[in-house]
Amino acid sequence: MDRQLHYHIRWSRVIALDWECFNSFPEAEAKAKGLVRRDETYVIEERGQDCPRCAVALSLKMAHDAPAEPVRTPKYRWKQAVLDAFTETRSEALPLKVNAAEHAISARLCDNTPADLDEQLAIRDALQSLRVLLSEPKRKIEDKENGSGEKKAIA
Repeated sequence: MDRQLHYHIRWSRVIALDWECFNSFPEAEAKAKGLVRRDETYVIEERGQDCPRCAVALSLKMAHDAPAEPVRTPKYRWKQAVLDAFTETRSEALPLKVNAAEHAISARLCDNTPADLDEQLAIRDALQSLRVLLSEPKRKIEDKENGSGEKKAIA
């Protein structure tokens, strides 16, 4: 990915750069304004060829360019970000993946094309599942701290 000058959105609650790159500052800013949540801020970052985010994306793309079996494309574009969250194995990276999935769903909901009933149900299920996924590591940590095998509900 030999990207010249381009832009990324850095969200206040996310350590990593946003997953999407933009060709212009106004394009990135318009997208950020459409996705920003209450009490959240962002900065548009200008990047060049040495962009660390794009280097990671390129290495991941190269690793997946020659798949051993055909790749199934999710029915909805936002669903890939949800799948990425569920396949994340590093607990420290999980909140970032969940945040990216929520942003992808938010972008879909801001789209002018209305979601049909199947997609509305899939979005509802995905959001509920992401909430459960994010709460799971907290339960495991709390169980270890208790030293007992008991499970306690977290409010």
